[in-house]
Amino acid sequence: MSTFQEKLKALYARQDKIAPLIEGLEDEIPPQSFKDYYTNPKMIIKVDNGKKLQNCEPITDLEALFDPLASEGSAADKHPISKLLIEGGPGVGKTTSMQYFTYKWSQGELWKDKFDYVYRVPLKMLLNRDWNYIPGRQDEDNDDDILKCLVHYYLVTEERKFCKLGDIPWKKGKTLLLVDGYDEVAHEKKYQKLFEEIFDHKNIILASRPSTINKKMAEKFARKIENTGFDHEGINLYLIRYFKNEKAKGLAFEEYLEKKPFIKEICHVPAIIAMLVLYVV
Repeated sequence: MSTFQEKLKALYARQDKIAPLIEGLEDEIPPQSFKDYYTNPKMIIKVDNGKKLQNCEPITDLEALFDPLASEGSAADKHPISKLLIEGGPGVGKTTSMQYFTYKWSQGELWKDKFDYVYRVPLKMLLNRDWNYIPGRQDEDNDDDILKCLVHYYLVTEERKFCKLGDIPWKKGKTLLLVDGYDEVAHEKKYQKLFEEIFDHKNIILASRPSTINKKMAEKFARKIENTGFDHEGINLYLIRYFKNEKAKGLAFEEYLEKKPFIKEICHVPAIIAMLVLYVV
């Protein structure tokens, strides 16, 4: 393992707490570790016509996210799966899933032999006021590597002196980009060059709300996945983990949901159930 890889994994390992799903309530939500609290949302592979694949089980093994399915036949062998699109509505946990991927990779529990480096590319950071004022960003038109600058910007934002821009290894065949928040900047034509750089990369997982993914954009991906949030089992597991030290409150919340089926119906959205458990009990 290279020194940089060790350092990168150490950074992701320290990001072992689930980021609050509700902006502005960070101080009210107690820290929750991935190990003790994380519940996987339900993700379903989709076919090209946008319908859910009828004979496909929901994804349960993240390690196999890039693997061909038996139902995909020989087409998957002819076109190796390296670019994945994860679509989901607001609050279903797309960003949290990206953080979880890097955390599991740092622990050697996900894609250990497949990728030497995994980089987060949070496109929302492009909207930060200081993005255009960091070294190398003053002249966007003359910048030949906006993508690498953004990766570096994320790393040094998380740890001030993490590395220099030129120190970042860039092995396209063994590097995975986790691109989050495409819907935040998709309308900005000035980022077209960045998008081209991203899709020039071999291995990508891009997360976005479906409303910003047109047909031309969708065709860039070999596999399309729908994040549907929690199913009934996921809701129950979330409540068990959240209330594991306050079982009486957990029972009270479950009774509340039974009396309010219309509210229980929307609890499949992680951000909504995260807000409800704060204020209902």
